[in-house]
Amino acid sequence: MKKSTHCVRKELNQLIPFLTSLEAVNETIFFSPICEGKWSTAAIISHFMYWDRYILEERLEGMVNGEILPKSKVNVEDMNRLAKGYAHSGISKVQLIQEVCETRQGLLDSLADSDLEGIFHIESNEMTVDKYFRGMVEHDIYHIKQIKGFLNFRDN
Repeated sequence: MKKSTHCVRKELNQLIPFLTSLEAVNETIFFSPICEGKWSTAAIISHFMYWDRYILEERLEGMVNGEILPKSKVNVEDMNRLAKGYAHSGISKVQLIQEVCETRQGLLDSLADSDLEGIFHIESNEMTVDKYFRGMVEHDIYHIKQIKGFLNFRDN
């Protein structure tokens, strides 16, 4: 296994301990918007789960098999709206965190024996599985920083 391949799996896995740490966050704060006009921590982490599920159910097999995939027909706003709605559907903080962790772990388990250096296409765009997931890690980091910034502000 190439070093970069191991690293991207490790980086994808970093979301799980972060999510687990959120169990200590006050429930009211967890479900409150991170700032005016923005989502709550709950909605943001639900968003991780919805996109992880989409990748697992709709994309991963074709990616690791080196297929040419069509451009996604998923409406990003609709998917994000569903994620936000689920986060605020009455689910508990602990249950939501658990579901998001389980979904990410499922994605990691599915990648365990995959060649992340394998090439696939989304329409005419060629990339490796590793490169695709590096973009996902950057997305994770962006939202983790948002949440941490909000929670640090709340602690002061």
